[in-house]
Amino acid sequence: MNDTKHIWRVFLLVLIAIAAFMVGRLLFVPKTFGQFGHYRAANVLEQRAFPVKYQGAESCEPCHADEFALWKNAGHKTIVCEDCHAPYDSHIKNDEKFADMEINRTADFCLRCHQKLTARPEKFPQVNAIEHLAEFKMELTDTVCFKCHGPHDPTPKDPIDKTVTPKTIKELKPK
Repeated sequence: MNDTKHIWRVFLLVLIAIAAFMVGRLLFVPKTFGQFGHYRAANVLEQRAFPVKYQGAESCEPCHADEFALWKNAGHKTIVCEDCHAPYDSHIKNDEKFADMEINRTADFCLRCHQKLTARPEKFPQVNAIEHLAEFKMELTDTVCFKCHGPHDPTPKDPIDKTVTPKTIKELKPK
């Protein structure tokens, strides 16, 4: 028996570790954890208690039908209004407008999605901003993207600034 003392010590340490784990789990893991999956079931009610801020693009249509129609059939149709604008509840309360909608119209904002990155799919519209603007003899300013692209339909159009001489619209369209 003296020759197996070290084995019994290891066995006892393993049992103590398992018991400590079980007690810790009992004390620290919420009762509803795992009830519906790998999360706390009680959290569902907690999340439902938060006020709804985002309503989706359809909530914008009643007041902004023209923009909605343009957006619905254009290249940005997979992006909901609130991704570029503020949440619905910062503009409308109880079906009444109480504040102007915040709009982010900066090149930095556009380039979050459209800056050329190797990791993005080749078919995704992306540009090297400096090279792209150099083609049109333009400089990178906050609102430069909107001289040729609309926020709801980003298909290139004639520039608002008539001093810019871009290639023809046919050449500009994505292939």
